[in-house]
Amino acid sequence: MSVETFYRNVLKMTIMWSCICFCTYLLQFQLKYLDGDIFTNNNVIALSDLAASLTGSILYQKYGLKTSYYLSFTIGIIGSLSILYLEGNHELPLEVVKKYMPVSILFTKYGIAMGFLSSYFASFVDNRIFPVEKRATAIGICNVAARSLTGLSPIVNELKAPIPMACFVCLLFIALMNTTTIQLQEESKTIKKKRKN
Repeated sequence: MSVETFYRNVLKMTIMWSCICFCTYLLQFQLKYLDGDIFTNNNVIALSDLAASLTGSILYQKYGLKTSYYLSFTIGIIGSLSILYLEGNHELPLEVVKKYMPVSILFTKYGIAMGFLSSYFASFVDNRIFPVEKRATAIGICNVAARSLTGLSPIVNELKAPIPMACFVCLLFIALMNTTTIQLQEESKTIKKKRKN
């Protein structure tokens, strides 16, 4: 892998880690402001994390990084747009909002968790993203940048609605667009055989 490709991959994965990490914490902070029971919403987040952990690894191994990202960010965007709709539509009865908010949270968190899992797999395992000899440095850069940006999520969370969820959707959209720029080298026949099995 050339030095230019390595730095390009570090930049792209830093964007992914930052967007996903920020959205993960922002959604958790948003729970206190979203309609519905906070305990139900929190349990839904835990269930969606579990579901994403079980299905995300299978999806990544079977279909690869880009497909995993496309699917996870699309699900996350759909879920977050439905949260925006539910919290912004004051004509809907509160019972309807309380009924559908956990479903929207489920989809949103599932998409984010699956994206986070795909980022971890790509960063820690995939030699096409980071070569073994430079992996620790690259992951450290991604982690520092992502956690630094995530420090702003409590501040964004306290802004007037719908600004926090609008930022959420924008960041997921940036991550989705960043996915289109990822160019992976052709896999070796050994890796393809392992994926098929």
